[in-house]
Amino acid sequence: PLLLGLLLIPTGQNLYVFSAHFFTSRIIVLAILARTISSRPQSGPFLAWGFCLMDGLFLTWALDRAICSILLDGTPAVINACGFLIDSVGGFLLFRTLIRDAKDVQRAVCVLAIVSIAGTAVMLNELRTGHDIVALLGGIAQDTEIRNGRTRAQGFFQHAILAGTFGATSFPLFLWLWTTKKWRSWVIAGSVSSLLMV
Repeated sequence: PLLLGLLLIPTGQNLYVFSAHFFTSRIIVLAILARTISSRPQSGPFLAWGFCLMDGLFLTWALDRAICSILLDGTPAVINACGFLIDSVGGFLLFRTLIRDAKDVQRAVCVLAIVSIAGTAVMLNELRTGHDIVALLGGIAQDTEIRNGRTRAQGFFQHAILAGTFGATSFPLFLWLWTTKKWRSWVIAGSVSSLLMV
């Protein structure tokens, strides 16, 4: 449900409080991270497999990027940098705590297959009609972009490039999931859908 909420709800759905945008994804990340921290098990590490080098590198990069944007743009960039930290560090920590073993990874990739199937259905409808039905939720242009006479469907993503990138990066994950016989029907559907998204 977490991945479905993060990926299927358009970023146009947000609360605007004191000149700060609280996108649905940020609200979901903050709420589930708070719940995860408050219900932390007494035994075992908070992060799956404990804190590792990659965790340190990611956190260093995120803090460096936020600090550099504040140094370059001054005080107005503080709110933007805080939003970036919620999105990146909050999301990173959330998934590091929730995905704890190989079965969790397989389930997450299976959810990406479901998102690919939903995205393909919306995008094919958009190509047929020229209108994005997800725009009814807000935050996405209703009329489909046309470049050089070709329709560029975006589905529930902010832009057609993001939709294609999602499909392209999901495809290798679906190929990896093929090694587990349990999810093969989802692998086939997700692979075909991700290729159609691209």
